[in-house]
Amino acid sequence: MPASEGITAADIILPAQQQILLPRPELLIVRSHDVQTEQVGWLWQERFVVGGINLCCGRGGIGKTFFLCDLVARITNDSLTAPNGQPLRHGRVLYSTGEDHIGKIIEPRMQAHGVDRERLEYIKGLPSGDYCQLLDVLQHADVLRDAISKRPDTVAIVLDPISSFQGGADSNKVSAVRQFTAVLTQISEEFDIAIIAIHHFSKAKRDAAGDAISGSHAYRDAARAIWLFALDAEDRDRRLMVCDKNNWAEHHPDGLAYRIVNGRIEYELDPVLMTSDELLSQPACRPVDIAVSWLIARLTAGRQPAIDIQAAAALENISDRTLTRAKKKAEVQSLREGDCWYWHLPDDTTIKNAT
Repeated sequence: MPASEGITAADIILPAQQQILLPRPELLIVRSHDVQTEQVGWLWQERFVVGGINLCCGRGGIGKTFFLCDLVARITNDSLTAPNGQPLRHGRVLYSTGEDHIGKIIEPRMQAHGVDRERLEYIKGLPSGDYCQLLDVLQHADVLRDAISKRPDTVAIVLDPISSFQGGADSNKVSAVRQFTAVLTQISEEFDIAIIAIHHFSKAKRDAAGDAISGSHAYRDAARAIWLFALDAEDRDRRLMVCDKNNWAEHHPDGLAYRIVNGRIEYELDPVLMTSDELLSQPACRPVDIAVSWLIARLTAGRQPAIDIQAAAALENISDRTLTRAKKKAEVQSLREGDCWYWHLPDDTTIKNAT
């Protein structure tokens, strides 16, 4: 070969005895007697696990976020127990929402339920120029770990909804969801905390609970506990919460029923004994009935700008037409101040006092 042409790495062929062979990887195998047995951890006995993912699933407007605000208040406040009187693991909660406004919606609900504000912190995201980038669990896993490490009293992380925090991962792709949920599971195990996440139902009606959850079945597979939420077909103001899956409980836990009264959840004393499949086989709630319940629950804390309500309704898949019908059915009133229109309930005392 002429020297002017040069010699590339591809031109060099080493004799077989001189070739470098990479060592073959070995399986990581642990002997049984080297395994340390551990007790199952509970945030709420036989209902919400520690060291795993807990899903709260249902259609938009059912009252899932209201439930989480009540639960977070109970977790952070040492003087409170679970709704059924059982003890809870108390401590700090990190809450991140991709749908609701923290100051207008979430924090007022938290305070109404008696949250210990010293133990509740909101994950707003990461600075990105003039904006705040929403938490992406896959991309920001180490940042999330650092935040938890600096708060050793953390017992739970809330993601509302879970799909907002998986970046561009396809919710319908099994491999993408498994990668995302695997990171969440690892973090929950590493820090011995509970991951509590809201997840939506698919738009199509499903009679079987296993087919109702939106996106890939990998969400359901990864969760250790799943609770389904729905309106009572015979009483639209009554919310039902029924267990669909709990891998670690010795006994299938009973469900609960609650109402939203004056911005707070009020639980019934009697348990709900129906199964998750029975819950979903109820006569379908009309979209306007769901919208009415959602709208009333949203306005119980006081008036809100109409533009904010319309934007929030769109995120819950409530159409403009359905929202207009719900506004009329709930007798929601409009009030103009300057260039802004507000909606409020007819019995809103703050409006009456102001006028």
